[in-house]
Formats: sequence, structure tokens, C-alpha cells
Amino acid sequence: MTQCGLILLVGQLLTIVKTKWALLAALFFFELGSLICGVAKSMDVLIFGRAIQGVGASGMFATIMVIITIITRVEQRAAFMASFGFVFVISSVVGPLLGGVFTDKVSWRWCFYINLPIGGLAAAAVTILLPARPPPKSEHTEGKTLLQKFGRLDYVGTVMILGIITCLLLALTDGGNKYAWSNWRIIFEFVLGGLLIIAFALWQLRLNNRALIPMIILKNRTEIAASVAVFMTMVRPGTTAACHRDGAERQMAMLGGTYQVPLYYQAVKNQTATESGISILPFMLASESAVF
Repeated sequence: MTQCGLILLVGQLLTIVKTKWALLAALFFFELGSLICGVAKSMDVLIFGRAIQGVGASGMFATIMVIITIITRVEQRAAFMASFGFVFVISSVVGPLLGGVFTDKVSWRWCFYINLPIGGLAAAAVTILLPARPPPKSEHTEGKTLLQKFGRLDYVGTVMILGIITCLLLALTDGGNKYAWSNWRIIFEFVLGGLLIIAFALWQLRLNNRALIPMIILKNRTEIAASVAVFMTMVRPGTTAACHRDGAERQMAMLGGTYQVPLYYQAVKNQTATESGISILPFMLASESAVF
């Protein structure tokens, strides 16, 4: 929730702060969240730690994309973006297996502790190797103090996005499980989420180019075409067994299977976490290869 809800605000933040310091801050929050999760004594603390991790993850994802555009030439960017995706593929395959081994042989806490030394090395590399280049100049920030620049960020829009995500996730999670779809709580969450979407759109129109989604982007034909292309890539029907019957999106099937298949092997097949990680390797390899 925090990763999705804050990523647009991070994009705005990168117009007023240097990418190097933004990336180091994002690494700090991700490491802090990992530490909180690792030492958590209750589910509430674990959830809080995961939320802090999401703050760092949103910052890392957006900042790395911007850094790639800064340090590379146009003809190099495709290769760098591909390598970024390749890392995701490798980690998605190795992660479940390594997590199962940690859970069975050491402790589930090491699924979070392992981030600390790796993040420390990453922070050291960023500190030493990445130059601290100033953000590009803009007519909206030119001649303004740093405090004034921070004051122009769209905090209201960010709160609305978090509200939209919260309402829709609660409705889709509890609907048909904790409560019937006709329950007033589920209906209220869907209605509130829809109203917040409308309010967010109107707020973005009011702020114009100061908004989280500036109107200048929505008027750019290249941006619109690229967004439509990515959208169509993600929603075309998949071919895996999980989505063959109802023609659901390939990404939905892959992500849903990532969570549900391990649970099936452990709860139904009575496998250990390590055995479950091994059993889902064919699924992860096939899914990630298709996505990549």
C-alpha cells in the first residue's frame, strides 16, 4: 500500500532534491523496515515494518529509473532497463526458495535480516560511485527556497491515493471472505473508493502542472501512447493454467499464484517451507520467463 501510494510523490520529490540523496534515504527506510520486521514480536509490528519497507521500496524504484535516464545515453537505456527487469526475474525465482530455507533451517526473521548487509553494500556503492547531480531546473521551482519547493508537493493527492488503495484493498480482501459481497461494509468501501477516485481526478485538474499527474503529461501523445502500450502488455490474456479458464490477466495469475501456490503445497500437501520453495520453481520459472 505504501509503495503504490507514495511512488508518485517520490517522482515529484525528485524534481527538487538530488537523486543520490533520495536513493540513500530510500535505502535507509527500506533497511529500517527490514530491521523492524526482523525483530518484530507481534503481527502489528511486522505489518508496521512492512509499511516502512514500502516507503523505501517506492523511493528506490522511482529513483533508480530516474538515475538510469541521467547516467546513460538514449541508446543505452534499453539495455539498462532490461537488466533491471532481469534482476527482478532472478530474485522472484530465488527468493521463495531462499525464504523457505531460512524459515526451516534458521529463522523466518532472516528473510528480513538478509536485506541489512546487502543494503549496506548498496548504500556504500551509491555514496562512493554515484555523483550528486542537481535536479533539472523548472519554471515551477526556479527562484524558490527549498521550503517553498517542499510546500508545493501534492500531499493532498497522495493522501487521496492512499485512501483509494486502502478502500479497494479492504473491499477486495474481505468481500466473499470475511463478509458477503452484499454486506454494507463492502459496498461502503467500494463507494468511498469510487468517490475518492473522482475527487482525486478533480484535484489533479485543479493543480494542473503542480499535480502528482501533471496535465502536461496527459497532453503528450508520446506519453499517452507509451502508457497505453504498457497497459495492453499487462492485461492481455495469459496462457497459464491459473488464468486459462476465465481469460484473466497474465500478471494477476502470476502474482496470485506467487502467494497461493506456496500456501497450497504447505497447507494441503504438508510440505515444509523449503520443499514448497522447490516445488514452485517450475511455476516461477515459467511465469517470470513469460513476463520478462
